[in-house]
Amino acid sequence: MTGAVGRYVLQMSPADRRALGEGLPQAVAAAVYELITGPLLEAPYPGG
Repeated sequence: MTGAVGRYVLQMSPADRRALGEGLPQAVAAAVYELITGPLLEAPYPGG
């Protein structure tokens, strides 16, 4: 966790970046990126 309360830092490996950039259709990659850099970083354990 960073200094900000409740905020985590996303670390992606080169393979993760490649899969996101090359392995998925552009619209899907954009949606995944929005999710993992937004709500998922704020609440990574939503339960359910």
